[in-house]
Amino acid sequence: MKKIYTLILSLLFLGTSLNAQLSLSKAAYEPTIGDSYLTMGYDSTSAIPKTTGTGQLWSFTTFSAQITNTESITYTTVASTPASAIFSSSATMCKMRINGSNTQYEYNKSSGSILEYVGSYDTSGPQTTTFSNTGIIASWPISLTSSNSDAFAAVQTSTSSTVTMNGNYSYTATGAGTVILPGGNVHTNCLQVRTTLTISMIQGTNTSTYSDKTYTYYSASVKAPIIEINYQSQTSGTNTSTGYNIYVNTSAQSVGLTENKSASADFIVYPNPANEKVNIFLPDNEIPRSIEIIDMLGRVVTSSNNSVSVITSSLSKGLYSIRVNSKNGTGQKSLMITE
Repeated sequence: MKKIYTLILSLLFLGTSLNAQLSLSKAAYEPTIGDSYLTMGYDSTSAIPKTTGTGQLWSFTTFSAQITNTESITYTTVASTPASAIFSSSATMCKMRINGSNTQYEYNKSSGSILEYVGSYDTSGPQTTTFSNTGIIASWPISLTSSNSDAFAAVQTSTSSTVTMNGNYSYTATGAGTVILPGGNVHTNCLQVRTTLTISMIQGTNTSTYSDKTYTYYSASVKAPIIEINYQSQTSGTNTSTGYNIYVNTSAQSVGLTENKSASADFIVYPNPANEKVNIFLPDNEIPRSIEIIDMLGRVVTSSNNSVSVITSSLSKGLYSIRVNSKNGTGQKSLMITE
């Protein structure tokens, strides 16, 4: 059996090298309002694969899930956020990140082939960051060896402090190949993008530096990144602290080698957050072929067929995703279940 499995991996490896390498276009990969997905934190006790170059095989099957470390990401309108008055004239959309009791709003501007980071608002504090010189986070398209570097300047304010920040954000598409996610889902034709963030911070008479390196993996079958591995380091005076995070897109764990990328089904889910029942509205009052509620491990925990709703009263409080199959394809969004 081991030899057969090795042979399959070898064929995947060869097939990836023969396929056209993935290119991230604005139309297919730039976030848009309404996009949403769930991520789960993972840990690793062994070396993390992040080799660069073509024809790579990145296997993350040894990672262990941190069930309590989840993050919900939704792209929403600037007007619907608590800092809309600050960013309404500079941003075109907002990336809302919910992790536990904390919600962070990251404001982006899409213009032509450029996606910029223009500021953020964090509910803990609260804390607001405004950019006097925005940072370019994507210049479409992005394909193997694509790179960009951009300097930025910002001020971060809270009720207790003001921090002046100057830094640089750069990225390079450093690898192409196959990704095997925890749980065994195989994604061929993937692109590895390495980003580097450096910030110098001044708060009164205190200075500190922060650096961040992230390896992000994109798949031809999923719009959002399928896995991100992030390393951080902060130095203040003689003290340096380090850390790392691993987040896996739970949608990518249900889409792999045997499942083709389907057309997108546009739908409305309500109420969200939900308790007893979730309702689905499709264009032209179409009845969904199926509705599936998926937990953070990628398991379907409840479902319904040929119905406009699904019962959720038996589900535990937490973050889920809801997948709807219609005549126009399949769509997936995040869902919060409350007690």
